[in-house]
Amino acid sequence: MNKMKCLSTLPLIFMLSTPGYAAYSDTHIEVETAAVASKFAVPDVNYDTPAFKAGKQDFTLHQEMMDYIYGIQKNSSNIQIRTIGYSQQGREIPLLVFTKSNTVDGERLIKSQRPTVLIIGQQHGNEPAGGEAALVLAKRLAEGDLSYLLERINVLVIPRANPDGAEEFNRVTISGVDVNRDHLLLNSPEAQAIAKVNREYMPDVVIDSHEFTALGRWVKKFGLVQSQDALIQYATNANVPVKLTEAADALFRAPVVEALKEKDFAVSWYYTTSKKNLHDHTISMGGIKPNVGRNVNGLRNSLSFLIEVRGVGIGKAHLKRRVRTSELLLTNMLKQTYKNDKAILKLTQNVSEEVTAMACKGDIVIDGKRLIEKRDLTFFDAVTGEEKVINADWRSSLKIVPTLTRPRPCGYVIDGSQTVAVERLRKLGVRVSTIKEPTTVKAERYVITESKEGKRKDARGSIDDKKSVLKLKVETKRDEITVPEGSLYISMAQPLANIIAAAMEPDEENGYVANRLLELEEGVGLLRITETPKTVLVIEDSK
Repeated sequence: MNKMKCLSTLPLIFMLSTPGYAAYSDTHIEVETAAVASKFAVPDVNYDTPAFKAGKQDFTLHQEMMDYIYGIQKNSSNIQIRTIGYSQQGREIPLLVFTKSNTVDGERLIKSQRPTVLIIGQQHGNEPAGGEAALVLAKRLAEGDLSYLLERINVLVIPRANPDGAEEFNRVTISGVDVNRDHLLLNSPEAQAIAKVNREYMPDVVIDSHEFTALGRWVKKFGLVQSQDALIQYATNANVPVKLTEAADALFRAPVVEALKEKDFAVSWYYTTSKKNLHDHTISMGGIKPNVGRNVNGLRNSLSFLIEVRGVGIGKAHLKRRVRTSELLLTNMLKQTYKNDKAILKLTQNVSEEVTAMACKGDIVIDGKRLIEKRDLTFFDAVTGEEKVINADWRSSLKIVPTLTRPRPCGYVIDGSQTVAVERLRKLGVRVSTIKEPTTVKAERYVITESKEGKRKDARGSIDDKKSVLKLKVETKRDEITVPEGSLYISMAQPLANIIAAAMEPDEENGYVANRLLELEEGVGLLRITETPKTVLVIEDSK
């Protein structure tokens, strides 16, 4: 492993303040050496999206994006535009619906018997390439060479999921929430808008498009920069059905990686390293927690992917190559869906049925750890551009060892007053029912054995939440409990059961108890139901 080098020992890499354009705000850019820059040639392609206008020194602004997508709509019958929500500063969050079914109605698209692909761009406002590539793709689907794909698939595109962050060129929302760490809690309207699309359209494939840090911590820690154009990873949470991860690898990751390599774009598994601890040289794949979109969508029984291209921190440098890389990834993944349409539709339907049937059976994983192995990784020297291979400590998200499991319950009961938790569950698409008369159930109560406050963690270290979470240790105690009329029952006999478990278990740091959306001591509190209620339980499904 190379010893850490400080920026001060690398004089050719320096920081520049950008002009005060709206899309840049007060950010800074890092400048590569000419030797490093030469490793990433400009592709022979032309784009007409707003960021590529002659003389433009910032990125696509929100109104420019809106004008562009409505311009596409004027020339095509394949695209319909729907507003799915508004940002915290009141900007529209548009959804582009590409289908031959001539509808934006989710139920009708589900019945079309075509798999639906959801593409999400720019959850992080300072990662513009994915959003720009989404606009390029939109035009090709609407009026260009990719329109034939709509004969066998439906495509949904959210080109900009965090419009305030994009306008200010900030990673997070205006309130400081990282949208991509908010897909279980739904604290932000931006995450709620994405959840609305998932709830109404139940996409079979979800692709979340990002950019990764080009220089930054890699230079500071190792004196190196990543050599890849793109990184890719599918859902890696211990409760994601194995059938989904196997299909994600065989039908998508492997062929897409080969397709990009044939065009001389370097692709690898997604990996990162801790942001603040410069002495930690461990390199980690993307995390295994049920908070990021990639894993939440896997727990929704979708084939779910994170794609990232190099770009964070370098301003507009290599923008054409970054957008081209994203475009190629997205295009190839759409083509793979088209090629395997019937198999994908059958797979996601079967997995949803199997998850529903698992209530009261087997175990759920509350927490786990990733195994560390050795892996050779190719980098470029940050000054000379010379290729260097390091033998890294690699934290693999493909090898998860469960450290805390519990028997999968039949369902959960919570007090009828727990309105915030119920609202969030319903926004996720979970069915919540009301108990209509006092009922005795076989259940487990949670008993807190340890409680402290801390920060949620991800693969890079602590998540930049403004609020701390409760780090709980609990035990369960079996009992027969009479729950009053008006209590709420959340059955695990539904397709989103793995989402429910992530939200309900109190020692999951991304769950509702740890994040104070659900009170253990409120009324009946939170109960794990260990035997399916029979004749005495009268349930009225809530919409």
